[in-house]
Amino acid sequence: MSGRAGEAGPSAAQGAPLPRVTLSRESLCQLLGLVLLGMFLVVTFIGLNPLADIEVQTRAEGNIVDRLVSLAMGGLAFALILLRWRLALMLFRQSWLIWLMVGWCVLSVVWSMYPGFTIRRTFVMCVLTASAFALALNTRNTYRLHTILALFLTFVMAVNIAATILFPSIAITEIGVRGIYGQKNLSGQVAVISAFAIATWMAAAQRPAHVVVGLGGLGLTGLFLLMTGSRTSTALAIGLTLTVPLVMRFLARGPRERRFLFILGLFGAGFVALGFLAVGMTLPEILKHSVGDPTLSGRTDIWDFVLIEISHRPWLGAGYGAFWDVGLDADPVLRAPPGTFLSEVAVGYLNQAHNGFLEVMLHVGIIGLMLALVAVIQSVYQALYLCLDRTTSRHAHALHLFCFLVLVFYLGNNLMEATLFLRGQMLNNIAMLVMFLLHRIWLDRLIGQRMAQDAPGPQAA
Repeated sequence: MSGRAGEAGPSAAQGAPLPRVTLSRESLCQLLGLVLLGMFLVVTFIGLNPLADIEVQTRAEGNIVDRLVSLAMGGLAFALILLRWRLALMLFRQSWLIWLMVGWCVLSVVWSMYPGFTIRRTFVMCVLTASAFALALNTRNTYRLHTILALFLTFVMAVNIAATILFPSIAITEIGVRGIYGQKNLSGQVAVISAFAIATWMAAAQRPAHVVVGLGGLGLTGLFLLMTGSRTSTALAIGLTLTVPLVMRFLARGPRERRFLFILGLFGAGFVALGFLAVGMTLPEILKHSVGDPTLSGRTDIWDFVLIEISHRPWLGAGYGAFWDVGLDADPVLRAPPGTFLSEVAVGYLNQAHNGFLEVMLHVGIIGLMLALVAVIQSVYQALYLCLDRTTSRHAHALHLFCFLVLVFYLGNNLMEATLFLRGQMLNNIAMLVMFLLHRIWLDRLIGQRMAQDAPGPQAA
């Protein structure tokens, strides 16, 4: 032995080298991806200003906290894309329709009525889209992502219920419970997505503990839905969650069953239409008996006004983000005809067309709407194809079903609310993530097929 007993051995202070801690590229990607996922989920489902009523002027000028978070998320997304640049190029080619729509929105700064607003708002759109792209790019275990999403939304439902109990004067409005959000409609949308995520995740669970957690999450979601008083969201959450899996199971059985269901659907739709014609009911009367308000809470007045505005710039639009929230002096409601719902609302109160398809035409014209629809319909086809594939695992099928439910709800919701490719909207954020995930899954399948084709066959003896 070197040295006498009682003498201290080598130490760091005496110059002994410390062990070096190295971080591999894969570990770095997983760390950055986890941070970005956390920020994305918080921004999407909680927001940076919970329980706050954002003033009109603040919406127009923006918020410094929102900008800092956007910069941070953009930096993380850019770093992940650089670290996985080869795969990023392949995924970019696979999802080119989405990026074409984003590029068209950015290009609208050329003809925008207010270029400053367009530059700022397309930047936010690009950051959130790039974040969804980077998360899909970095996802290797889709079941883990599904689990994180289901557990996080369970937590969000608990937070909303707690906020309603602790801050009733803020969380409860005259038309229902809004929770931590700015309006009741948004709280209903979050609850519907929560029901989709938890129900599909629980359906693929293999452990009793997971089933118990899923039932608890569904219980919280159902309770919050009832508290919001949103009949439409409650009906969609229950109806789609129960009927779509049954329809998918039926469709997966074979082409004969698919033809039968298609004919049955046409027959049912025709029977309902003939029934309305037989009793001589007009569309306003149908709306009055079905939803209680033929104007759909003033939406018909908004749509009439929006269609007039679209007719002034039908092909290109006013520029992305350059129609609503452009300042009190330039608010479009000031141009509304008298005697309608719009002439009664306060200036700056209205900030969307309450129809996503009309909203896209307002901003980027008919060309932009066509690009948006083609991009979303392509993802709907991918989700439907994957749901009908019998070769996928139970966990993968659950995620595919969740993606399909989200996209169907995304398109249907845009008949009454504006979220289609609209920056910062919860439903658009989760739809972007879902679409990029589908493209990533589709890309992995294509790579697997090519590798199988290129693999050498058995050698002859």
